[in-house]
Amino acid sequence: MTLEYRVAFWSIVAFLAAGYSQESSGSCGCETCAPGEPLDSSLLSEVTSAPSTSSDYNTDHATWGNEADPAMITLGNPAGYFGNDPGYETKTGTEAEVAIETPILAPLAMKLIGFTNRSAQTRQYGDGSSSSPFDDLELCFESESTDWPGLIVCVYHLKSSPLLQGHLVDSDCSSQEIWGVTEQRQGRLFYESREGCMTQNASVCQPLMNYSVARGDVIGYAGTVDDHSFASFRFKVRTHEENALAESGDPYLHWVQPAKFFYWQCFQEEGNYEPGVMTYPFACGAYQVPAEQVSIFFKYMHAVPGLGIWVAALLGVVLAWTGGRKLSPL
Repeated sequence: MTLEYRVAFWSIVAFLAAGYSQESSGSCGCETCAPGEPLDSSLLSEVTSAPSTSSDYNTDHATWGNEADPAMITLGNPAGYFGNDPGYETKTGTEAEVAIETPILAPLAMKLIGFTNRSAQTRQYGDGSSSSPFDDLELCFESESTDWPGLIVCVYHLKSSPLLQGHLVDSDCSSQEIWGVTEQRQGRLFYESREGCMTQNASVCQPLMNYSVARGDVIGYAGTVDDHSFASFRFKVRTHEENALAESGDPYLHWVQPAKFFYWQCFQEEGNYEPGVMTYPFACGAYQVPAEQVSIFFKYMHAVPGLGIWVAALLGVVLAWTGGRKLSPL
């Protein structure tokens, strides 16, 4: 093969390699089903049966705090696990009562589909009261687990996240002085009865949109409101029945009470989990978060856009020049 053909061949290889080396683009991923549209059964999440053994499940439920407002729950037991006071009407989340900056873990394999940063030094309320500080970073994920296809997990009241490379690094993606003045957001976001896809000042936060995390990976760090440190979790499960409360977005998604709806187990690095089991979003049992991931300034690395093109092209030039021969040592 002549030099020219070898260069052409490896240039094609470089082009193809670039397609596999780059991280997924920051698309919203906001495809939803219209009411009445038939659903593929493989896209449905169903309540799983109880695990065959029970001794290692739901052992750390004492860490869960106030649950969601029962009026917002349209799948499973509305009262939840504890049946306690949700704290306010239309609440869709359940708190994990953990110390500030506690690493928050992925309860299953999932990918980042949206975020909003509204953190502020102070939030003022209509009655004249206020909270200071008010950590209000939220991340939303879509399940990549075959156990729970279509499931949505949103985590909020976070201090920071390794999935936002600019958070607490760029001053424009940090904590504003007064809550509600501005925010950064991108992707698919979920509210009490609505969902939407939007982008606002997102680039300063450098979000790793569509980034996949495995079960047990660190996804954020617990924040604080006044002197109350915690992280809040809300789950939407997809079924074949429509949600009567849905005003927009996917009408087949339902808020659930996670402490009651799922079976939970402490994450273990070599753990084997029965179908449908979630792992607690905080370290428990014998598991310890890797030391380098404990700091709120820890960030995941990702491929520099276009880097694969240059690496593969350089490889092509070297191979074309050598004709595939082994290089002699210097």
